[in-house]
Amino acid sequence: MYLCDICKDDGTCRNNEKSKGYDEFYSDYWDCIEYLEKKENQKVGTTMREWIINSNKSDKDYISSFCKWSSKHK
Repeated sequence: MYLCDICKDDGTCRNNEKSKGYDEFYSDYWDCIEYLEKKENQKVGTTMREWIINSNKSDKDYISSFCKWSSKHK
């Protein structure tokens, strides 16, 4: 039986309220990701590193509508 819809853990995910490592304030989605990385024998932190790398590849020339508007009103 699992309790988490994200990682379907066996009770050892730190995002699971029944886990020894659970902390109501600090436990979050990334604990599920860490649990899944360990379960799939991946290096812990791989998903977060890939997310950071991919987010840095986004379109850097993008200027939001708000920025365009506010630059006209100095």
